[in-house]
Amino acid sequence: MPDRAQQAAVAAAAALVALVYLLGTAYSSGLSEPLVQGDARSYFAYLPSLALDRDLDLTNQFAVLRPEGGDPRYPFGIGAHGRAANPFPIGPALLWLPGYLAGLAVDAVADRLGYDTGPFGYGAFAVWGAALAAIAWVGVGAELSRRLARELVATRYALPATLLVWFGTPALYYTLVAPLYSHAAAWFAVALAAWLGWCAFKHEDDPARWFAAGAASGLVVAIRLQDAPLLMVPAGMALMAARSARRPRVVGAMAAGALAGYLPQACAWYALHGEIIPRQGLGAPNPPSFSRIAAILFSTGYEGWLSWTPLAAAALVGLALIARGPFPAPERSIAVSSLCAVAALVLIDTIHPYGQGAAFGARRYVSATPLLIVGTAGAIAWCLSQPRLERAGPLIIGLLAAINLWLFVAYELLIMRHGVYGSLATTWRYAIGLF
Repeated sequence: MPDRAQQAAVAAAAALVALVYLLGTAYSSGLSEPLVQGDARSYFAYLPSLALDRDLDLTNQFAVLRPEGGDPRYPFGIGAHGRAANPFPIGPALLWLPGYLAGLAVDAVADRLGYDTGPFGYGAFAVWGAALAAIAWVGVGAELSRRLARELVATRYALPATLLVWFGTPALYYTLVAPLYSHAAAWFAVALAAWLGWCAFKHEDDPARWFAAGAASGLVVAIRLQDAPLLMVPAGMALMAARSARRPRVVGAMAAGALAGYLPQACAWYALHGEIIPRQGLGAPNPPSFSRIAAILFSTGYEGWLSWTPLAAAALVGLALIARGPFPAPERSIAVSSLCAVAALVLIDTIHPYGQGAAFGARRYVSATPLLIVGTAGAIAWCLSQPRLERAGPLIIGLLAAINLWLFVAYELLIMRHGVYGSLATTWRYAIGLF
């Protein structure tokens, strides 16, 4: 399929997800029921504060949204300057802000026409605007991921890998069901950092391109602090480019960009917590253990990245094949840095309680979706190069994606029909019963 046709297919997939999200939420909640639930309330609170109050005092926003916690106005305690503390970053809200503002305008018109869309600033169209912006950024992230797979593996495998990983991992859940969590935005940010790093690497000594790659890297940390290990990928590209004595400005330009990209988050953290990297709510690190790693990767409970998402295992194998296969040195180095980045995510998950309360199978790893897309493309390419796996290999990879999609359907039906947020074992039993 030509490259333009692949771009159109990714755009069509994003449009389909947006349409299903709108129809689903309109059917289940209507115009007046709250649309912002769970952790999304703490991310969303920044939007009315910035757009309507023009400050970072979230006290009145929390009084309306009521995130989980104690005092409705101070669910996370009082920050350094007397404001309501918020351990959730502002980065996602900054990406959603244009859509939110457009939705506010529609809410204002609807109110004048006599329609009840909810409290102004929290109305249905404002929420839908923010959510559609989140889905649009996912579409951009998917396209950038596809381009990265095209450059590192081959064009013919890029689109299948992108769609398989998007619809065959928890990335779909956090695009379609919970776009106002940080995970969809994190996919976009990681894809942007990796793609800009690759473009800068190809142009070698252009400081402006490395500054842009650094700014995207700062955005990654501004959206999810625990995704910092994924910066091994663009940082590795910078180090490869900086090996030449003719390019000493590469690392400096990227570091300056990273500071600029993180600056909005640093200002928000300082306003709320009095420090540019917050320590509130991080908790004490746990001692690493093999049993903990086994639970993170293979649990049948609420964790278990690879047991919930078997396609991720195939993608990791694909990255390993790229690292050792007949690819040029830069591609092999990027695959190695990708594997190291994923291993570091697992290590952080082992020693820090970021993974507590995981939903639909290891949501902490949605940020690594661009790397999984590259790895899946590599796995497909390898299978097609092996006579014995030429037919069966791609079918197996497709089956792994279908398994996760089937679990997604069962998981959602459990919630809608029975109000049960199922573990993997519970979801599997329910999924088998649907046959």
